[in-house]
Amino acid sequence: CHYCDFFSIVGDETQQLAFAERLISEIKSVAPYIKKPLSSVFIGGGTPTLLAPALLGRVLDSFTENFTLAESYEWTIEANPETVTSEIAQTIRNSGVNRVSIGAQSFNEDCLKALERWHEPASVGRSVELLRRAGIENINLDLIFAIPNQTLEIFRDDLSKTIELNPDHISSYALTYEPNTPLFV
Repeated sequence: CHYCDFFSIVGDETQQLAFAERLISEIKSVAPYIKKPLSSVFIGGGTPTLLAPALLGRVLDSFTENFTLAESYEWTIEANPETVTSEIAQTIRNSGVNRVSIGAQSFNEDCLKALERWHEPASVGRSVELLRRAGIENINLDLIFAIPNQTLEIFRDDLSKTIELNPDHISSYALTYEPNTPLFV
């Protein structure tokens, strides 16, 4: 990753099936140790919505097949604005996920380039619309501040554009300059 120190590899569609099968195997191996119904689930630390819809559906369904969710639960999945399609949105909803956290980061193209985030600012609103149409009512938008060359005015504009999309939650994080990443100077 350009700005974080998490391990990251470029997505390779030829490896998606093997990845999904291994993840399902991991879910099955952990499930017997979890005795209580889960009230909170978070799937992310990357972009799960990069998976093909059928594979994403299999992974999410394996979760509900192997774990019990509490009567009132919050199940969140992270998404990049460019990876949300109507099919992905419907897959997420059909699987029982009830909250999506979209990595908007900024609505300023220069800030997105500095972070090496390659989505178009308009795709954030499109993603919110697709998710709402699919029945996802709880949407979070992530923003980052302290991006190189970001001014207070740019961040205010990011906040205004975020609020216009009427998310249920906004997360705003200060950019942390991690050693051994391209943005660490």
